[in-house]
Amino acid sequence: MPQKNAIDQRALKALVDFDIYANGDFKPESLGGLSEEDFEHARSAGLLFSPNMVEHRHDNAVNALRRLVSATKPRTLTDFFLASLSSGRLDYRAGLPAYAAGRNLPKHDLQVQPDRPYCQVCGMKKEANVVFRNDENAEFFTAGGLIGTEPMNMAFILERQSELKSQKPVEEDFRIFAMILEILSETEPAETAKKKVVRQIGKIAGFKSTAEQRQRLLETLGYCGILETADHGGMLDRFVRLGTAPSKTHSSDWRYPVDFWTGKDGLNSKALRFWFGCYSKLAEVID
Repeated sequence: MPQKNAIDQRALKALVDFDIYANGDFKPESLGGLSEEDFEHARSAGLLFSPNMVEHRHDNAVNALRRLVSATKPRTLTDFFLASLSSGRLDYRAGLPAYAAGRNLPKHDLQVQPDRPYCQVCGMKKEANVVFRNDENAEFFTAGGLIGTEPMNMAFILERQSELKSQKPVEEDFRIFAMILEILSETEPAETAKKKVVRQIGKIAGFKSTAEQRQRLLETLGYCGILETADHGGMLDRFVRLGTAPSKTHSSDWRYPVDFWTGKDGLNSKALRFWFGCYSKLAEVID
């Protein structure tokens, strides 16, 4: 019997190996250093795209993201998110951050100032808004979090997520997530999420992940409003333009708002209940 949401491993390897700068030249519509046979196999499997580079107009991208958000049930994405923890399926984990970051995007026209070509609301430009679909899809399968932060990027991720068959978490997923929440709730007041917390989460039995993947997971909890601060709130009740959101230091590579979070901020119980309160197996760690 075919595995649910099975991945063609040969196609996935081709996707990950695809290099837009193969041979030192920027060639988005090339084979990306792959053989023609491997490229075509991955394209036929739906993992590589041709054309790769697609331009999006501001209004179309905004409307597409809003439409996808409206058509998506949060429970579907939290099911996927939880199911990713024991399975290691990072594509299951990608939809929740895109949805959480984009769910409150307001309907708006392009708003630019004469000296700034970017929309003051969402960050998109009047023109030349490009998504490199092969790179974006590679991130979908390997990052476990949100990479591109403009409406067109989030829409791409939600579109890909919508193509997956629903997936329910198992007992092991609930155990891992409960332990993640426990580690966060017991974090020392002055401790950030960036060092000790990342290491501790990495030691959870049955949760295989890299430090970068754990960072993306914690950033997702930030977008959801679970990890936020009084001065730097998440996106449970508002839209935040992530491309220009503040950072704690100029050199920080952590996303807003978890970049500012410390143990003293604790877990936002309202946000935690909104996203995960529907799971009876998490009741003890949420209440």
